[in-house]
Order: sequence, then C-alpha cells, then structure tokens
Amino acid sequence: MSRKLVADREQTGKHDVAPGSSAVPVPRGELWISWHHSRRSETLSHALGVPLVAFQLEGPAVLRHGLSALWTFFQIARWRPRLIFTQHSFLLTLILALYCRAWPWPVKLIVDSHTKALKRDLRGVPGSLLRALRAFSFAQAEALVVANPLLQGVAQNLCPRVVVLPDPLPDPTSFLPGVPPRVHARPYIVFPASGDVDEPWEQFLVAAARVEGVDFVVTGLARDTAHAADACGHVRFVGWLPEDEYWPLLHEATAVLALTRLEDCSQCAAVEALACGVPVIATSTPALISELGDAALYVGVDLEGLPLAVYELIEHQSLLRQRASLWKQRRRGEQKSSVEALRRLAEVPDGLG
Repeated sequence: MSRKLVADREQTGKHDVAPGSSAVPVPRGELWISWHHSRRSETLSHALGVPLVAFQLEGPAVLRHGLSALWTFFQIARWRPRLIFTQHSFLLTLILALYCRAWPWPVKLIVDSHTKALKRDLRGVPGSLLRALRAFSFAQAEALVVANPLLQGVAQNLCPRVVVLPDPLPDPTSFLPGVPPRVHARPYIVFPASGDVDEPWEQFLVAAARVEGVDFVVTGLARDTAHAADACGHVRFVGWLPEDEYWPLLHEATAVLALTRLEDCSQCAAVEALACGVPVIATSTPALISELGDAALYVGVDLEGLPLAVYELIEHQSLLRQRASLWKQRRRGEQKSSVEALRRLAEVPDGLG
C-alpha cells in the first residue's frame, strides 16, 4: 500500500508551539483545523492570527478517515478550542459540529466551504442520510465562508450567516529572487492543474497543440500525462513543485491559465498569478469574470479561442501586467475589509481563558 502521510503541520504564530517541541501547548481557545494543506487556509489563518493545524493522508478511504478522525480528537483535547475555523471536509465538519453541540460552554464554528461541498448532488437512501448530516453540521456553524458571491444563495440555504471572502492574495516575495525575470528562449504559459473533473483537460490539449511558438508547463495533478505528452510535444509536465520552484516559475511566465467548467468556481491559479503581476487567461465563467475583471483575457470553456487569446496576450502583455498590478492593489483593500468583518463575526466567546 502506497500512501503519503503529512501529520500535524503547524503554522508558526503567536499561539503555536513549534513542531517537534516537547513543551505542552497552552490552549488559547482559537484554532484553524484542516484535513488538507491549502494555500487558502494558510493565508487566511495567518491573516486572522489563528494557529493552523493540518493533517493530510493519502490512501484507502477507511484508513484515511479513521486516522484523520483520531488525529482530530487529539487536537480537540489538546487545544480545547472555543473558536474553530475549518476548511470543510464532510467528516471533519461533522466531528467539529458534534463537539460544538456536546461541549458545556459556547463554541463557535466557522466553516470555510467550497463549491463541491455546497452543491454536491447526494441521491438515494445514502444521499438522504448524508444530506441530513450535512444539514446538521452546517446548522451548528456560526457562519459559512464562501469564495464568491455566486455561492452566497446556496450557502444561505444551509446556514443563515454567510461571509463572502475571495481567495486571499498570497505573498510570494520570500520565494522570488531579487533580480529581474530571466529571459527564456521561448515564452511559456503555466497551467496549474488540480486533476478535478471541472477542468477542460481534453480541450486544453487540443487547443495547446494549435498554439505555435509558445510552450505550456503543467504543474500539479494532471490527468493522463503520457498520452498528453504524445499528443502535444510542447506541453511539459512537472507535477507538484516546492514553493521555491513554483513561484519563480509563475513569476517568469508569460501567462497563467485558470480553467474551469463550473460557473461559480473560483481559481487559485488566477489569484497566484496576479499576486506575481502575471496576466491570466481564464475561462469565461461568471465567477471568474466577476472576480478578475479586466485583469484577464477570457476564452469559452471549449477553449477554441485559446490560440487567439495567447497571441493577443503576447501583443498586449505590458498593458495586461499594468492591469494585474491595479487589480492586486484593489484586492488587498477588499481582502482587508473582508478579513476584518470575519474577525468581528468570530469574536471569542465571553469568559475565554
């Protein structure tokens, strides 16, 4: 059995104990807990000043969920939190909801949800049970957090309080060399892939094969890479990259692709690119158009217009980089306001020690 285990990774901060320390942590009542390592959770927890613990296990579902549940019970006993933020995973949120319900003192739970969690179609008898458990979990939450306004209505059917907080801007400066970008023999475009079914993967390969004079670099979890490499010789697959390789790759790119078929799905790739001042080519879905505005060029989800968009971007790259810089300034102001609103909502219950 091959699996990858990353256990109890803690962000350093005013409430944390360094990993590996033998000291007993002093519970301060606040905790961000997750079963996935995500840039969104890391950035938001840092902005809120809340310690983050994350546990990610890949392997058989029964083993993965069993060990993750045990780890969660340990974290609850260790921190005894009265204010909990979590990146939604079905079983994790259910465990935390039960803790909120059973604990004799008030506990606030704020769930950072996402498109799939809100809109997953649960059918049949098992689906009815899962819908009931999901409704129970979200009913215990003080608020749900969603990434864009298009998800607000769906979220309010599950929890009256909804906070719209777009993906926060990461700060890649510590990973970027203090020199101008290198000059590459050919321009290249980065496609940070997740492997999820909402990505128009086959359409990307067909469209990329029609783009001349430009290379494509696919990071993350791409599907069927062997076949794809045969189909399109100027597409290179590099897999998951460490931060000190990923950010320079983005920083020196001609553009970044943010591709999804889902109308209300945000894209971390777009935010990461614009944080580096790099132009974006995105699918013309309502969520991405609303979020990115004139800082991106858009193509249909069939990606038929991708070659034309690439050539237009290269021709107007200076203008698009200026727009990316302006977008980043606006986003920082919006982000500060949203985080402050979330912090006010999550005020620690009275009597917290």
